[in-house]
Amino acid sequence: MKYSNSVVKLLVAALVIFIAAAGGMYLGGKLGIKSGNASAQQEDVFTNLTLGPGVEFPEIELIDSKYLPVMSKVLLNENGTVVLFIDDDCPPCGEIAADWQKRIDEGAIASKQVVGICFANAAQIHSIHDKYQVDFPIYADERYVFLDYYGVDAFPLILVVNGSGVITYVESDSNKKLGKEELNRLLKS
Repeated sequence: MKYSNSVVKLLVAALVIFIAAAGGMYLGGKLGIKSGNASAQQEDVFTNLTLGPGVEFPEIELIDSKYLPVMSKVLLNENGTVVLFIDDDCPPCGEIAADWQKRIDEGAIASKQVVGICFANAAQIHSIHDKYQVDFPIYADERYVFLDYYGVDAFPLILVVNGSGVITYVESDSNKKLGKEELNRLLKS
């Protein structure tokens, strides 16, 4: 079967466009680029469900390093808790984790008052402990509930939750440090 030059050129052009579109979709997904109405709808949902000061810390199922389910409210300490959302591929997360480990080592806060949460599977928790050299517990949000329902999409993210389970502080700037007096006030307020 013989095709004319124009038909072959048209087919090649269509193939190139198809490959470019597929590559763009792949890269857009990898880079988290959103387009169209889907992102607008998603942002609207997150606007209504974000975590912030005055909001009760949510009750969701996390996984511990022994692959056991743990409800998030069990992690909260009666004297207040610092919750660190960290990732194993995030240099500022390592700095934040080291800062809070130093505070634990210096006695500024108890180790049972600092908790890490990551979007990883339980098998990765041990590697995150080793990589960041921390003693405080880290839990996996394997189902991405904090991401999908509460809009936690940046690392690191620091929450301070008081003894009543209410969030008193939210910070995503890894350069901002809480002073001891301010931390104590937020844990108790």
